[in-house]
Amino acid sequence: MSVSPCVAKPASGALSEFIDPPTKETLEDARRTLASTRTSVESLATKIDQAEAALAQLVRESRCTIDEMRAARAELESRAERALAYLSPLRRLPLELLREIFLWAFEDHPCAAWVLAAVCTSWRRLALRIPVIWSKIRLLTTQHSSADTIRLWLERSGDNVPLDIEIFLRIAKPKASIESSSSRPRRTPPPLTPIASAWNVVSHPAPPHYIIANPPPSAPAGNLTIIMPPSPAGNQDSWAPHTSSHDRPANVVSRVSMHWGHIAFFYLVEQMHRWERFVFRFDKQFTSMGALKSINGDAPLLREFEVSSVEAAFFAEWPWLPNASADSPVVLPNLRTLTLQHTPFKWCSPMLRNLHTLNLRALPTSHLPLDRILHILSNNIELQSVALHFQGVLPAVLPLQPLALPGVTSISLGGHFLLTHLLDALTLPALESLTLDIEARDPLEDVISALLTRSNRPPVRSLAIAYAASG
Repeated sequence: MSVSPCVAKPASGALSEFIDPPTKETLEDARRTLASTRTSVESLATKIDQAEAALAQLVRESRCTIDEMRAARAELESRAERALAYLSPLRRLPLELLREIFLWAFEDHPCAAWVLAAVCTSWRRLALRIPVIWSKIRLLTTQHSSADTIRLWLERSGDNVPLDIEIFLRIAKPKASIESSSSRPRRTPPPLTPIASAWNVVSHPAPPHYIIANPPPSAPAGNLTIIMPPSPAGNQDSWAPHTSSHDRPANVVSRVSMHWGHIAFFYLVEQMHRWERFVFRFDKQFTSMGALKSINGDAPLLREFEVSSVEAAFFAEWPWLPNASADSPVVLPNLRTLTLQHTPFKWCSPMLRNLHTLNLRALPTSHLPLDRILHILSNNIELQSVALHFQGVLPAVLPLQPLALPGVTSISLGGHFLLTHLLDALTLPALESLTLDIEARDPLEDVISALLTRSNRPPVRSLAIAYAASG
């Protein structure tokens, strides 16, 4: 069927039809033509409006029909997807077997529970019924983030499952690239544990917080970071939309920053009786750091404890567990690994007993007599690995007594030159690795030679000596 194009018809009257100059008769004829033309224009305008309204109504009805068909198609597609999901062989797995798969995933990736709980409703219900897969906290966060993430994690771990906790609190902003490209590298004493690299893993500003399946610095290649939204504001167990600290008012961010530590450690210390491993690292002093004072009391399951700061902070002694008095009735029967870096501790603390691994980096303001440092070692006769760094050491009050540590295979000493006298009192028959970074005032070769002779020539495989600069 051919469609004729719409062609505008010429007007019935034209200006050329009238005589010039006008006469009385031609003027009357022009007036009649004008009135007739205006009437025709109004009639055509009315017809155009009616046609356009009819066309709009037809378009609306057609669009409504199309939308209804699209909705029906979406519903049918959703029904087909549900039917296909129902036919999935995975759905026919018994819950007991699926539970074992969840546990295997948890063994490989400690934070797998967050991913498993987000797959579907049935997996979420099952994941929330397995407290053990929520028992390993791996969190890299900032003080601007919600501490309710920790609360939610602890609640899902139940009441009886032992907890393995690693929290990395990032305070400092990433250094500018110009600072990292300096042509004159500065020499800094190596940390006793590689915590400094924990803050170099993310070269760009980190999100408010995210879960790390294998935290720095020992993350094996191929394991991806699991991103998780911020915690919900209330008590609801829901997934809140991601909101960065830049989107919140400055006063709200300030309040969160001020109280993050108190909220987080309130939840953590409540579960201290379930701690099996506790690692908390931060890169510099933060506003709510005083919340660490609440770490006090019994921890019958605790095997490893660490609180480390990359930068030294200056503060008075805290009434917390590492500062407990010698006669304090603290129950720590299983503690075997202790790391305290740039945090206060007492040489007589009950935490400094019966250890296998001891890692201490004292505050610059801490000045212990040499005999008390030796006393720390004598309280841990089963030591296997020792790392001590003291910038301030006082001469011994009492004469140093010889001390044999038959199980020590690795020892690292750094800081004050008086620590060389500590080596003179030690016998290490199993020594394999010796690292010295001491402000030595005399050559260390004689001290090392005497140690090896006294220890009956132990199988030393690694020897590192550095002469630290004073101050």
